[in-house]
Amino acid sequence: MTAVTTGHSATADGLDPSLDRALLDDIRAGEALNDARLSENTQDAYASSWQVYKAWCDRNHLPPYTPHPEQIAAFLGAETRAGRAIATLRMRLAAIRHHFREERHSCDLADAAIRGVLQRYRRQHPEKVKPQKVDALSIEPLAKVLAAIDTSETTGVRDRAMLLLGFAGLFRRSELAAIQLEEITWFDQGIEIRIPWSKTEQSGEGKLRRIPRGQSGFCPVDALGEWVRAAPIVEGPVFRGTERDGSLRPSAISDRQIANIVKARAAAAGVDVERMTLPDGRVRISRLRFSGHSLRRGMAATLDDLGASLTELMNAGDWKNPRTAAGYADGSQGFEGTPVGRALKGRGSSR
Repeated sequence: MTAVTTGHSATADGLDPSLDRALLDDIRAGEALNDARLSENTQDAYASSWQVYKAWCDRNHLPPYTPHPEQIAAFLGAETRAGRAIATLRMRLAAIRHHFREERHSCDLADAAIRGVLQRYRRQHPEKVKPQKVDALSIEPLAKVLAAIDTSETTGVRDRAMLLLGFAGLFRRSELAAIQLEEITWFDQGIEIRIPWSKTEQSGEGKLRRIPRGQSGFCPVDALGEWVRAAPIVEGPVFRGTERDGSLRPSAISDRQIANIVKARAAAAGVDVERMTLPDGRVRISRLRFSGHSLRRGMAATLDDLGASLTELMNAGDWKNPRTAAGYADGSQGFEGTPVGRALKGRGSSR
């Protein structure tokens, strides 16, 4: 926020100390709420992209806050020549828009010069515009991954709990990383986890995710309890990174680390490779794309295969848009889970 000045010396946060104390408190509270409207991950991403833009401006002896959209377009053009993905370009532009708005600077960021850079990128790199979906880590491959984890190691106990909880709760990576021990309520039938922030809940009130107990060996509640006791964790982030000596870090694991763990565990279990026998008898081997999002997609695919309705799927995954939820179900049943597959197997409806 721009400092309020009246000729007096400013406070540490740039505000005029001669202002009414209640007004000072209101201004500071408003600034805190303004910052809190963005998730921590979004704030970090905006800060990183803004630093990239500022560095480009410094190299070219340009002021970062400019009323000329052509300068922003030139920066985006430089980013395309550096091989950046379309998602990165959008993030750069969003960060610039955010900082311009925060500092009360004006620039038409919807100008044709800026839009033209993005449009040319889409035409020249159509294969990069639409991101490839990650593969679903559903029950069968997940069971193989869990079986391959060495739970005699502390990280093994952690990863097993994280995979099962991420799968059962259809958690987004950022939600899984943000789970705090104080926000978990334990019941005989399962647990309730309050997520203070999520993609669809940014008011700070939070949302509850209920995780029921599962069968022995595949129970997310038991696995989480084992991890909390083994760590041991008495407060704060549930899933944390480790130091080289094996000790726990006090801070939460990042969503990027979660993605890397899923990839590494899937590769160690050998489920990231798919073999297909062709009509001529040759075997084609392809590598599957697993990431942190594969857990969420895996449970969505499992629910769809079990015949869950679209409403049930939306509620389970906290989707607001039915088209988004339907996208997770589309094609996820494979062959035997489809109505035609069930009919050919004699499992169709008797109506």
